Amino acid sequence: MIGVCVAYRPPGHAAHVLDVAGVTADRARLAPVSLWRGLGSIRADRFAGWGRGVVAPAAGTVVAVHDGEPDRPAMSLLRDVPRVLLIGPLRAGRNLAAAAGNHVVLELSGGFVLLAHLRRGSAAVAAGDRVAPGDPLGEVGNSGNSLAPHLHVQAMTSADPFTASVLPWRVDRLERLDDGGWRPAAGPVPLRVPVRSP
Repeated sequence: MIGVCVAYRPPGHAAHVLDVAGVTADRARLAPVSLWRGLGSIRADRFAGWGRGVVAPAAGTVVAVHDGEPDRPAMSLLRDVPRVLLIGPLRAGRNLAAAAGNHVVLELSGGFVLLAHLRRGSAAVAAGDRVAPGDPLGEVGNSGNSLAPHLHVQAMTSADPFTASVLPWRVDRLERLDDGGWRPAAGPVPLRVPVRSP
């Protein structure tokens, strides 16, 4: 994801599977409004990550693209948390479009990567396309079984996330925010710490 973001491992996700949410550069917030407002409703486009560019993490080949699923236009903690965490996985079953929404699957030299919950109509690639690191793939959205705009990142042994084993992955170039400002970092993506690509 382009810009400042924070990675999370939500409940139910396997090790090495991350959700990456865009945050504001100044205060590292998910949205310019308090999430307590989410007890009511917050429009998806108010989230810092909404519409941010999603780029290829490495050179590879696009093996699958799905675009056309609607984005959830707003979120409400009271209404959507039970629906997304409890009901959503049961409804989605093994339907990748229902679970991942709009998505791209890339074949890389060491396996495959699923980039999910893209914004409807934003897919910038087609199956068979070759991509280089940093090539545009789409934009962050709120499609599929998603509570709020974010990018689901999953490295795996095959193109089918329902049968593949999850693989560990790392980032070669990253900056991490700490008390002294932005510092170079590499390796596994740190959780709950603002990061950005240099």
